[in-house]
Amino acid sequence: MKRSIGITIFGWSMIVLSFFSSFSFFKTFPLQKGAFLYLSIIYFLSLLFIGIGILKLERWARILLFWLVAIKIVDISFKAVPYLLKPHTKIIGFVDIIGILVTGAFVFWFFNRKSIKEQFISK
Repeated sequence: MKRSIGITIFGWSMIVLSFFSSFSFFKTFPLQKGAFLYLSIIYFLSLLFIGIGILKLERWARILLFWLVAIKIVDISFKAVPYLLKPHTKIIGFVDIIGILVTGAFVFWFFNRKSIKEQFISK
C-alpha cells in the first residue's frame, strides 16, 4: 500500500527533528555528564529510527512513536505544575507546554485513524 502524504511528512519531520536535537546536543556536549548525556543520545537515535520506520510503514515505529509522545506528555505535565501553582509566571513557558500537549494529542489522533492504521498493518 502506498503511504499517505501525512505519514511522509511525519516521517521526514522526525528525521529532521533528530538532527536538530543532535545539533543542540553537540553544542552543549562539554556541559553534559552522566545520565543526561546518555538520554540525549537515546533521544536522538529514537527520533531517527522512528522517522525511518514510519517512512517504511513499520508497525514498531508507530508504537514507539506513541510511547515517545506519551513520555513527552508526562514530562511536560510535570513541568506545567509550577505554572499552575504560581499566579504570576511567564506566559511564554505555559504556551510552550500547551503547544507540546496539543501536538501530542494530534499525533495520537492522526496515527489512530483507521486509514493510517491500515497502512501500517497491511504491509
